[in-house]
Amino acid sequence: MKPTEKLLLYVLLDYLQGKSECWPSIETLAAACSLQKRRISQLIAALTKREIVVSRRIRNETARRSINWARLNQETQPGALPERQETQSDSLRKRTGVQSGIALECASGSAMECAQKRPLNKPKERSKGTNQYRGKSSRFNAKDARIPESLDTPVFRDAWSNWCEYRSSKQIPVSKQACNEQLRNLKEVGPDEAVATIKRSIANDWQGLFPHKQPTSKKVDGADCNNHPTRVKGKLNEFKLSISNPA
Repeated sequence: MKPTEKLLLYVLLDYLQGKSECWPSIETLAAACSLQKRRISQLIAALTKREIVVSRRIRNETARRSINWARLNQETQPGALPERQETQSDSLRKRTGVQSGIALECASGSAMECAQKRPLNKPKERSKGTNQYRGKSSRFNAKDARIPESLDTPVFRDAWSNWCEYRSSKQIPVSKQACNEQLRNLKEVGPDEAVATIKRSIANDWQGLFPHKQPTSKKVDGADCNNHPTRVKGKLNEFKLSISNPA
C-alpha cells in the first residue's frame, strides 16, 4: 500500500471516530492530508477499486464512506493477498529501487513517516528575470489568518505561529484552504487540545494536524454487524497501533 494511501486511510479513520460511516468532502480530505483535490480523488478511486474504501451517495449529499476491514487486513498483513503476475513496472522498481523518480526507503514504515519521506508537491519554480513564482500565488500568509475567538489566546497564537514556520521550513506553506479547515477542526477541540495537536504534529514531523476528538455513541441506521461502532472503534485503535509501531 502506498504511503499516501495509508495517510488518507488514517484521516478517514480519524473522521470515523467509532461510527460505521463518515462523510468528509474531497476538499476537507485534501486540506487534512495537505494534498491536491485531484490527488485525493485518485487515491479514493484506487482504494474503492480495491474494495478497501466503500462509498455510497444519497441524492445530492456528500458521499458517505466506510472501511472494508476484511480487504484492509488482506493488504496490511504480509502474504494475505493472492499472488498476481508481475508487471513491467514492478520489474523496473525491483531492479532500480526507484518509483516515479523517488527512491523507495519506507516500505515498512508507518503511514506518517512514509508520507514525509516522499515529497507531496513539487517546489514551485521561479521564472527567469522575475520574482514571481510559476503557478498559484503564494501571497497568503497563514500567520495573519483570523483566529477563532475560542482559540484566541497567547499560548495558541505562539503555537500557531510555530506551526506556520514549521510548514514553511518544509517548503509546504499552509494554503488558505488548509488554514481555514485546520482552524475549524482545532476550534472543535478547544485551545488546550489545539496547542497539544500542533506540538504533536511538529514533534512527529507530520504535515497535517490530527486533533484527538471525543468519539460519539450515535448509531447509524442500517449499519451491519461487521461495522458496529464498538467493533469499528476497536479496529481503529488496532490500525493506528500497526501504523505507529510497524513490525
